[in-house]
Amino acid sequence: IHLSGKVAPELLEQSLTFALRRHPLLNSTVDESKNDWNWIQRLNATMSFELTEFQSAQPPCAVSAENINVRDTSGAKFELRMGTCSSVLICHLHHACVDGIGGLEFLADALARYGQLTENPGCEAPELKDLDPDSLTRRSDVPTFNRPNGEPAPFWEWLQRPLQFLRGLSLIHI
Repeated sequence: IHLSGKVAPELLEQSLTFALRRHPLLNSTVDESKNDWNWIQRLNATMSFELTEFQSAQPPCAVSAENINVRDTSGAKFELRMGTCSSVLICHLHHACVDGIGGLEFLADALARYGQLTENPGCEAPELKDLDPDSLTRRSDVPTFNRPNGEPAPFWEWLQRPLQFLRGLSLIHI
């Protein structure tokens, strides 16, 4: 994430920690002691936050892959590279802890909190979005559809409806 202007690293780290606590899987570690993965929510989970200062106007933004061991730490690692005129926040989020939508919600949450902590007089502070912590567990749920008589139809049966419609169309080739 490219940030322009002066960044307050302490407040950014505080904002990331705040958002981490609002996202249960990012705030959890894995216990494999019973031959199965069990998520344990850690109310005081720690995250990695590195700060590197550069004397250039824009810090480098090349990123290499990072290993996150969710047995020992939260599923989030951050590096703030501060230049004299702008900064780059590099975010690593473990795929077992958050999907793409959840990752964006997490970052929006952290940046909204940062906006609240650095609010300028006369500017409206960003609002935090209400979160549904269980939404990740429901992302793969398939919606149900009803047959004409009102009975629930399996998803594959519902998929046949557009195919039947398309089969009835006359296609014109130009």
